[in-house]
Amino acid sequence: MSTLIFDTHEFVTEMTNVGMPQPQAEALAKSHVKLMENTLATKQDLKDLEGRLTSELTSKIDKAKIEIIGIITAVIVGLAAIMAFFMAYLQIAK
Repeated sequence: MSTLIFDTHEFVTEMTNVGMPQPQAEALAKSHVKLMENTLATKQDLKDLEGRLTSELTSKIDKAKIEIIGIITAVIVGLAAIMAFFMAYLQIAK
């Protein structure tokens, strides 16, 4: 993941100003940084994910289009064969 901005100095200062011991505030700041680095996504992370998903979806759509064209072609060929059969049958029936 990309770097997140978290002002640990400001955080420690705020915590010590409200009565938290400095070692505890520093440990808490470290824990916050680790938590944010491991669980939060940045705008760049989301843009990267969007690019990968867009690419994957485009690829799947292209494959589906090819499959649909193949099915339609098979149906048309099948219908043409059925029409040819009936036309030949009608010629024989005359």
